[in-house]
Amino acid sequence: MMMCKLLHKKLLQFLHLPNLRRYTPATFPMRILLPTHAFTDSPASGLHTVVWNTARELARRGHEVHVIATYVHLHRETEKTLRVKGIVLHAIAQFNMHNLSKPLALRCFLTALRLRMTMRFDWIYLLDSARTPFHRFKLGARLAVRVLSPDTTDVLKLLTSGDWAYDRERKDEEEGWENRGKPFWYRICSLLTDFWFVLFPLKHHTDRADLVFCQGKDTFDEWNKKLSAKTILLFNGVEEELFKVAQPPPRSTQRFVFLFIGRIARRKGLFHLLAAFEELRKSRGDIELWIVGRGSKQLTKELEKSMTRDREHIFSFGEIPHERIPGLLQHCSVFVDPMIYQGFSTSVIEAMYCGKPVIASCFGGTKDAVTNGKEGFLVDPRDESALEDRMEKLCSDPSKAEAMGQAGAARVHAHFLWQHIGDILETSFQYSR
Repeated sequence: MMMCKLLHKKLLQFLHLPNLRRYTPATFPMRILLPTHAFTDSPASGLHTVVWNTARELARRGHEVHVIATYVHLHRETEKTLRVKGIVLHAIAQFNMHNLSKPLALRCFLTALRLRMTMRFDWIYLLDSARTPFHRFKLGARLAVRVLSPDTTDVLKLLTSGDWAYDRERKDEEEGWENRGKPFWYRICSLLTDFWFVLFPLKHHTDRADLVFCQGKDTFDEWNKKLSAKTILLFNGVEEELFKVAQPPPRSTQRFVFLFIGRIARRKGLFHLLAAFEELRKSRGDIELWIVGRGSKQLTKELEKSMTRDREHIFSFGEIPHERIPGLLQHCSVFVDPMIYQGFSTSVIEAMYCGKPVIASCFGGTKDAVTNGKEGFLVDPRDESALEDRMEKLCSDPSKAEAMGQAGAARVHAHFLWQHIGDILETSFQYSR
């Protein structure tokens, strides 16, 4: 115990770094550090989309954004072109994981520690919901984190049982990583971080944060009462540039098209959607279901079985590059996102931006963007009869579906563009210092 206390004291002394570079932040610009597990300019997941657009929006406003990423995949940009735009990329490790695990967080922290020798950051913004060394040692900056859900009994039950529990046990299979080994450095960092969090325990990733962004009003209402840190309601946004030129979809049809975009996974509600669609097909021959996404071999086989029963009306296109998504959204009739629990669905507001009615989960923050019966419908995705009923209502009344789509487009243009999210981020960082 005495040895732990001594190590604790020495580490605190070491991390009390002098300001080696005189840097007095004015109102603008700020220097912001974004440590994350993955960074890509062609995001295929919600978190990747948020990381990419957060960095771009802050840099576009003149702030200097340093991204430390343990996995980087650049499709259109290079480190040089990003730097010109105000994003300084520090790529380390090149080992992809589901999130910012403790070993990856330690690698990010060590890189940030090196950067701190020559520069000072105003904010460290952790978009991954992860406990990290930054929570204890902020390196002279202030710490902002995101919270995606309230820790209520009902939400915890949704996230730890049923379809969610099935997927959690098979996360590596979902990515095709089931036979992948972990590199030696990762195993060493795992041991070091176990020791780190014994020395510096954290109960939750909001501990010691200065600013907490809450995704959804339910989430904000709970954490605003729990935390002494400043809490801000913050949604996701639509990247308008992505929709300026839409490529044609992989299929052309005159039928009424329901579109699903997401992981082929049980928590995404896809198999409930398939069951509802199959039931609706018994009475309608003028509808199609388009499925975009990839998943584990096992669940992909289950999807193929469903398609075999109705190959003329169910079409799976696999994973499609992000820049081709607008073409699908603009040519579908209804977008369906039946994820069991969703912090906030970027795909839903992208579909609304394109003037499409949506069917989304009544659980999570997406319901703050969709008014049930106005821009679309909110349902419990596990209730397949309710899901079928809302689908039938929309394909039976195209004028109503069109009116919902127009209402959704107006709502997104008024509240859910990345310029709106950037305004909130910038104001929060500026006035929370």
